[in-house]
Amino acid sequence: MNILVRTKDVATYAKGLGQFETALHNNGFKDITLQAFLAETGDYTGLVMTSMAGTREYVRGIFMDCETIYVAN
Repeated sequence: MNILVRTKDVATYAKGLGQFETALHNNGFKDITLQAFLAETGDYTGLVMTSMAGTREYVRGIFMDCETIYVAN
């Protein structure tokens, strides 16, 4: 799964992402990895692409259930 994130503080976002990954591992999701890439050219300049991957087969429950309710510019 990939998402694009716009943030004013990439370092703080990356730190939070690391904390989130640690929390995942501490709660039984050891196969999940998170990576962040900063786009430096083109239409996506300044955006952070966050990638989540894992080898987990379906297990009962889910660690993240997202729903976008409102997005403001």
